[in-house]
Amino acid sequence: MIGRMVKTFAAVASVTLLGVACAGGERVSPTGQAGNPTTPAQVIEPIDLPPLPPQGIVVQEGTEVTLVGLEGLVIVHLLGFELANPSDPPGVVLLMKGDQTYLLRVDGNRLQPVTASRAEHLAVRDDRQVNLPLPHGVPVTDGDPAGHWRWARSSPDGTWVLAQWSGECEVPKAFMVGSDDGVPQPVTGEWGLRHGSESIGLGWTAGGKALIDLPVGYCGGSAKRPGAYLFARPGAAVLVYPHPQGTLVRMWGTA
Repeated sequence: MIGRMVKTFAAVASVTLLGVACAGGERVSPTGQAGNPTTPAQVIEPIDLPPLPPQGIVVQEGTEVTLVGLEGLVIVHLLGFELANPSDPPGVVLLMKGDQTYLLRVDGNRLQPVTASRAEHLAVRDDRQVNLPLPHGVPVTDGDPAGHWRWARSSPDGTWVLAQWSGECEVPKAFMVGSDDGVPQPVTGEWGLRHGSESIGLGWTAGGKALIDLPVGYCGGSAKRPGAYLFARPGAAVLVYPHPQGTLVRMWGTA
């Protein structure tokens, strides 16, 4: 297994307090006008990070977030942070520390503080319609399948589509769909929904491999070794970063 280079990172946002002037025993605003006291304003500064590669993996275990390169090397640990959008389709990465939300800015190697309304705007939504055949073995009741496609993303070269299925009890399974036959195949290589482990699609690498999280399953099966994997095609996986039960994983910089 590739060794890990670990760096511990701590950052404290600076706080600027507006002064309150007093005159004649009466509280006045900074403009010198009498009235209600000015509420101290808190300025949240961006948090600098070590240099980040264009693509990587965000791993949350408890209240610690670890940024990992696609080769499996740890870049930095962020203590006290959590993923704010772990179940979103591939896209931006939002982290939280306390009540403050941060956007991971790879281009600036920093965590950029954002307001709650801005974070809501940045959140990635499920696709309303995914034009793919149903996976083999989907139970159907009164003509309605027990599950639905959440999203689909084409590989950089267009030869595959990575798609996320949410089945009964919201069990997640990631599929790869070849452009030659259009048949959804579970990334883990089994046939249909009734076999194999739970799987969560995270995105595409620039080299055309699908990054997949194989978690410890709660309702479905589990991989023999849970972790983040790179798949060149269904069933052809390379472990990038193992993790225990209860871990949340997201990708930054999906192609």
